[in-house]
Amino acid sequence: MKGETRRTGGWREGAAALLLLLLGACAGVPSPFYINAAAPPQRGMTMAILPFENLSTDPNAGIIMAQMTASELYARNLFKLMEETEARRRASEARIDLSQLGEATAAGAAAKALGVDAVLIGSVSEYRYQHGLKEEPTVSVTARLVRADGTVMWATTRSSIGGGFLQRGSLSETAQSVAALMVQYLAAGTQ
Repeated sequence: MKGETRRTGGWREGAAALLLLLLGACAGVPSPFYINAAAPPQRGMTMAILPFENLSTDPNAGIIMAQMTASELYARNLFKLMEETEARRRASEARIDLSQLGEATAAGAAAKALGVDAVLIGSVSEYRYQHGLKEEPTVSVTARLVRADGTVMWATTRSSIGGGFLQRGSLSETAQSVAALMVQYLAAGTQ
């Protein structure tokens, strides 16, 4: 259907995330994400997603995870996202050292230079097939949403092994499920 946007049941996902938090609290399980109560993410804020730092053995894992996360965010229409190539062009023009974005102050400075309210930064520590009795795809990602003043608004770490009982999932499917879950948690913490 031309011109239609994919709508998801945002309230259902928010309720599911809240249920996860409540069940986790009852079971003594840590929360799946951090939300800054003093500075939570706001619907409609402008955001740039920068390539995630790649700590894995796959040379493209950081770019792949940032793009998958961006796709999930576009589908939810929570924020005004700067287009990826525009963000990279502006980062290059402003001489932003992407390897230094792990520091909140550097990420905040990047948000200011890009002219957005916040930047989503992250790192990929695993993006590979794990060897064992059978190879299983494994993905591990850390992400933070940092406001232009350097305040961390939201953060999470997600990992997944994409094994199945009857069929093994692909590495891309596992990565996509990690990105979708991270964005679900971000949506749950957004006001």
